Amino acid sequence: ISEEIIEPTQQQEDTIPPVISITVPLIEISTSINGWTDPGARFEDEQDNILGIQKSIYKLIWKPVEDTDGVTTHTQEEELIPEISDGSMGLSSTPVDGILDISKPITYIIKYNATDGAGNVATEVIRTVIVGGGEAKPEPVIEPIPESEAN
Repeated sequence: ISEEIIEPTQQQEDTIPPVISITVPLIEISTSINGWTDPGARFEDEQDNILGIQKSIYKLIWKPVEDTDGVTTHTQEEELIPEISDGSMGLSSTPVDGILDISKPITYIIKYNATDGAGNVATEVIRTVIVGGGEAKPEPVIEPIPESEAN
């Protein structure tokens, strides 16, 4: 009888991040539709079946910026919508009907992120959803100079 010693196979270190893919990065919808469902994203990793997946939803808003001459212009910024951003989303479509306001022009940014068990972070993938053409940029506002400063 011979005894054979079987060495456990050594697993290679996981250094490859997960891959996120979406089929439609830009979606334009009308304000007259009754609802919309995010088509979701596909998440893949060579070694892990379970990933830490995050979906964050932002709305683009116009923030007023006043310059030194008293002219107020606007710059667009992302504002997180925390109540509908999901730290552990599933892989399937996520209904947002009744959650995102699609009754008026606005732009939403949906960011998908994933981390595998080894801590490798995927490249963030972004979907832009433009509702009704998006919110129009406000016109600049010029504040009148008080007479006491004009003289």
